[in-house]
Amino acid sequence: MKRRTKMFCLVLTALLCVTVLFSAAAFAAPVGNTAPNVQIGVSLSSPTLNYYSGGAVGNISISAGTLPSGVIFSHVGGNWWRFEGTPAPGTAGNYPITLIDSGDSNTLSVTLTVASGPQTIVQPDITATVGDAPFQLTPHSTNGNGATISGTHTPTYTYGGGNAAVATIDATGNVTIVGVGSTTFTIDSAANASYQAATQKIVNITVNVRPPSALPKTGDGFPMGALLALLGAALAGLGWLGYRLRRQGRA
Repeated sequence: MKRRTKMFCLVLTALLCVTVLFSAAAFAAPVGNTAPNVQIGVSLSSPTLNYYSGGAVGNISISAGTLPSGVIFSHVGGNWWRFEGTPAPGTAGNYPITLIDSGDSNTLSVTLTVASGPQTIVQPDITATVGDAPFQLTPHSTNGNGATISGTHTPTYTYGGGNAAVATIDATGNVTIVGVGSTTFTIDSAANASYQAATQKIVNITVNVRPPSALPKTGDGFPMGALLALLGAALAGLGWLGYRLRRQGRA
């Protein structure tokens, strides 16, 4: 009777060990980083944010914690789930999340860390003409997905560069054309709560001479150059007429 008890205990112990091992492996570790780091304005990278369910039912869900705006936890297919989406502006911070496998009730805790995202300043090069009126540069920035950044998290810009003989720019980005030539302006954008500082943008500006056909016009659309030519001809005609009259008076 004692031998049977020992054998039963050994069998039970073996079964318990197998059960524990299965339970530990049922909720497999995430593929890649168990504490994924993502950036505002950048789509989550699926290969490093996949989670596998080994349970009988194979369903993973969030049992505790809140995801940042713009991010979801969704089913990929089969026993695979993952974080997807793009963290919205203003969501920088740490997000502790608890995942549960309904197949075996195992849980896994991960922390989604959202960092400020990259920005790229966009401003085309400029071609101007001597005599052009002052104008404002209108840069904008794009996020890591290439979308334009707008709203309360829009970056602010500082300006520099220019040439006093060609074109100048003030602190607000207002450009004044001076003379023929070429020069460069610089645009910088500091970091804010949602985006990192941008790489400095260099803007090339070329100023050309104004062609004769581009002379200013009068209010009714008549070319100023043509008007001046007519006035000159009229004055010349009056001078000739005066000369003839003086000759006749002498005669």
